[in-house]
Amino acid sequence: MRHNGFLCFEEDSAENIVFRELLDKKLWAIPDRIKDKAAFEENINAGLREYHPDYWRTRQTGREKEAARQSAPAPSHAAEL
Repeated sequence: MRHNGFLCFEEDSAENIVFRELLDKKLWAIPDRIKDKAAFEENINAGLREYHPDYWRTRQTGREKEAARQSAPAPSHAAEL
């Protein structure tokens, strides 16, 4: 929701969307004070799967498409010659 020109979120579950997006875009790193970074990230993902399944499915579908696009062979232009 928007409030006074800011984009706001319900912090107890929707903040995980913000964390996930920032991590994915490499705009934020898990702080050094967090000793088990993998567990912290899995906690974010688990919260998304439980409370925001539509977001999680959309994210996963997008990541799968990106991986497929990156692993696809480059089109050959030799046939045009």
